[in-house]
Amino acid sequence: MKKKFCLIVVSVLVSSVMTGCQKNQAKTFKKIKTLKVSCKTKDLTNRKKVKISYNVDGSPKEVTGQISSRKVKNASDAASVLMSTRKIFKITGKDFYCIGRDTGRKKYDLYCLGQLYKGIPVEKGVFNVYVTKKGKTVSISGQYQRGIHLSVDPKLSKKQALEHVKAGHHKGAAKLVVYPKGNGILAYKCSIKDNYNHILAYTYIDAHTGKQIAKQQVQYNL
Repeated sequence: MKKKFCLIVVSVLVSSVMTGCQKNQAKTFKKIKTLKVSCKTKDLTNRKKVKISYNVDGSPKEVTGQISSRKVKNASDAASVLMSTRKIFKITGKDFYCIGRDTGRKKYDLYCLGQLYKGIPVEKGVFNVYVTKKGKTVSISGQYQRGIHLSVDPKLSKKQALEHVKAGHHKGAAKLVVYPKGNGILAYKCSIKDNYNHILAYTYIDAHTGKQIAKQQVQYNL
């Protein structure tokens, strides 16, 4: 019997997903790596073997313990294991990309997975999957952004979005994202840099109106 597969969208590196604009609307998406992941990934049913910690608002924060018997060898496997916790984290979609992988730790590898909506990264939709060097998942933490429903065709180009950024320093790059507010807001995440090319903050510009909807300061650990 043939196995059924579903697609989990995974990208190796964070990058801008939009590559061109036509009549001020982005029409071409940069190609991202799509991986086939078995739809037979089972939900985590035996919660006695795991420990779930919660945030102050009652939402799940982290799952630890015997999460899955599936060995994790790559980002696709990590996404499959993440889907086994979909009822716990209330994950309603199946599209993720790999923000990065850290293999420099002695005992564990870290897969950082980001949420996607129609091929566009969703801000604050991020999960960290920790696995042992033998591929056993020991911890999953993060947050999934639900209720997103919007058009992904921007009226502004990246250049136009940067023109709306009010900054006393240098303006950096801009990439299209979904900002999790209400049903979601299509926005450009614009970086602001200092004279040494260090990112000081990110400004989110509405991709339709050009209004600033949020600003995020970047803190460095010295």
